Amino acid sequence: NEQGPKSVAMVLKEEQKIIDMAARAFVAESNTPAEGATVKVITFAEADMELRTDAAGMVNFSLPNGAAYILLVDKEGLVGMHSGVASPQEGKSFTIQQI
Repeated sequence: NEQGPKSVAMVLKEEQKIIDMAARAFVAESNTPAEGATVKVITFAEADMELRTDAAGMVNFSLPNGAAYILLVDKEGLVGMHSGVASPQEGKSFTIQQI
């Protein structure tokens, strides 16, 4: 039978939080939505995503909390870029990207 102090070690694994994100692309010259633009989401946390904007120039995507990302937008030779870090403060706050 053991005597003396005993200790127990515990390791808690925090579940990775997923942040729902949105971005809006628009044509700067006319201030109109960039409908049908290609949006590439690049991050080291997950595989790259390639999305198309809707009629309002919007795309929706999800990233792990803390994931650095780059958005590349292209429509008929007009291009734009945005970079950031996924966070609860940034989630669904509509990153606006002119092209």
